[in-house]
Amino acid sequence: MDISFKNVNYSVKTKEGTKQILQNMSGLCKSGTVTAILGPSGGGKTSLLNVLSGKIHNSNKVKLECEIEANGKSFDPEDFTKFSGYVMQNDILMEVLTVKECLQFSADLKLEGTQEYKMKKAKQMISLLKLEKCQVKKKKKHAIFIFRNTEF
Repeated sequence: MDISFKNVNYSVKTKEGTKQILQNMSGLCKSGTVTAILGPSGGGKTSLLNVLSGKIHNSNKVKLECEIEANGKSFDPEDFTKFSGYVMQNDILMEVLTVKECLQFSADLKLEGTQEYKMKKAKQMISLLKLEKCQVKKKKKHAIFIFRNTEF
């Protein structure tokens, strides 16, 4: 599934006035590929992921404008969890689990089937992301965001 986003504008009202978080961001996440979102601290990476995953909504303090499409059709962020997984960077599990354990946990939550099948899918993802060397090391801060098709 291809995900495209155009003209993403996200701002919040603060005591000092309106703060622009994202301004005219556009991008494409192609099916069958791993998409990495890179940038400096405070650059809007997490905000963009929160917009794409439907975690941010318009309110009296939040203004959000964007065009998001899945395979060229209008996309409802409520459907996000049907084809992707997003683990928040501050999730408590990230500090106590290895990369392998995090992916196995995600597979347990998202996939149907036997435990053996889920473990196989987690191992495939580790291989796809080339994380074999660090899969059992515990790191204080790591985040993985993957747009995936329905096969995990």
